[in-house]
Parts: sequence; structure tokens; C-alpha cells
Amino acid sequence: MRKRILAFIFTIALISTYFFPTMMFTSDALSSDIITSSEITTDEQVNYQKDSAQTVQTTAAYTLQDSTVYGSWSDSYLKYNCYAYALGRTDNCWPGRFSTIPNIDNFNEYASVYKLACDVKADLKSATFSNKCVNMTTTRPTSLKSGQSCICIRKSSDDYHLMKLSGSSWYHKPGLSNPLKYKYVPSTSRKWSDESSFLGVDYAPSTYYDSEIYFFIYSKEHGSIKSTWTGKDYHSQSRHYYLYSYDCSDCGEHIKTEWTSVPCSGPPCATPWSYSPKPEVV
Repeated sequence: MRKRILAFIFTIALISTYFFPTMMFTSDALSSDIITSSEITTDEQVNYQKDSAQTVQTTAAYTLQDSTVYGSWSDSYLKYNCYAYALGRTDNCWPGRFSTIPNIDNFNEYASVYKLACDVKADLKSATFSNKCVNMTTTRPTSLKSGQSCICIRKSSDDYHLMKLSGSSWYHKPGLSNPLKYKYVPSTSRKWSDESSFLGVDYAPSTYYDSEIYFFIYSKEHGSIKSTWTGKDYHSQSRHYYLYSYDCSDCGEHIKTEWTSVPCSGPPCATPWSYSPKPEVV
């Protein structure tokens, strides 16, 4: 983490000399320029993903390859990373912050993408966001229902990155970068990179993300509820009772289990598929 902070400070210094070539490379000069490292607290600095510590290229111009700049530069971009951007926040975030890993000291950037995905799902269902319906899947959605949102996560060996779906396009924010609009759709057939744009200047990537991609389709309320017979039943007097499980058709989460009954003159007794109302799923 300390290396990231030092690299970031070094990057700011290089940018300062790039825009102000006559300025001396001193700590006094850094403290009075357009952007200073003092604007970001230590806690905020250490929680950006690794791509926030890119080295400024001063020998050759670079043009973004996989994304285009979305919107104009704002100094507020220095305060938050890709995860915060995907969640619609502008504060310091990491997977698990709102649920399983509230203390950044316990966050492990080397954890598997599945582990981080589980932490993201727990965050989305936490009291902070209150999403009752969260479907975590490796299948990219082709469309969203009203009220649904979608984000996705991917990893390199020692870093993570997230994108979010808005309309029909995907957007992301590598580290301290200006938000970017991805030219493609997230797919394991194409690696992600941490190429970025900072103060109107594009920078080449230093990290590539090539893991499985986990998508999260989430909403405040559950979708339609499907009923499934659990296989449990019994006969009592003139009725037969069946135990049904009720589950969300969007995320698969179990909502409740309930006994229902129908008139029955048996034995032999009625079976779930021989009476209404429907659906009865066996």
C-alpha cells in the first residue's frame, strides 16, 4: 500500500512539471499547484485499486484504446475509486466495506475474484443499500427489468476492477481517473486494462484483468415469486396438505415455506399436479 501512495505523489509531481515546466521540483511547489497529494487522506489513498498508482508517460502520447472519456475532469475524482463509482458513491470503498470487511486492514486484495464477488453481494444486501434482490452470476444480462441495476467485478493477480451498466453502455473509473465509457461489453474474451485519463491526459495501462467476471443484477424488491412443491405432504381427515417453497424468480432467494391444502376423499390422494390453482412445480 505504501508503494501506491509514494507512486501517486510521484505522479502528481510529474504532472505538475509537465504543465509548469519552469517550476522547481520541490515539496513547496507541490503544495501550491492545481492538485496536491494533501487533498487525499492516507486512509483514502491506500484503498484505491492498484491502477491509481500509474506512472505518467512523458516521452510519448497515449490515446485510450478500449474506452472513451466520459464527462469532464473534476477534482472530486481524486477522492474515490472504481468500486465507489460503480455503487454511485463518492467516498472511500472496497468490497466488503459495508458488510463482511468493515475494517480496511482486513481487506485482502489477493483474494479470489469469487471471494470479492461474495463481498460485493453482501454489500449490496447490507443496510447501506437495502437491496432485497441480488443475483450474482457469471452470465452477462442482455436486458434489465424496471428497477434493476447491474455492476460487475473482475480481477488481476493483485487488483480488482468494477464496471456498471447504464442504459446500453458500460462505464468505469480506473483509480483516480476521469470516468470512462467502455467501447465493448464485458466479456472474458477481452481483457480489461487500467488505462486512464487524468486532467485531460490519457495514460497507458499497467495492469490487465483477466479473471472470470461476476455480474450483479439487483433491485430493492424481489421479482415474481414461484412456488415449488417440496415433496412433503400428508393426509388429514378430508383434506390433503402439501408443503410449498416460495422463491424469487430473479435471484433464487428463498422467501417462505408454506403448507397448502386441497379437499381429498382419499386415499388414494390427490397429487400437486392434479389440482388448481397453478403453478405447481415438481
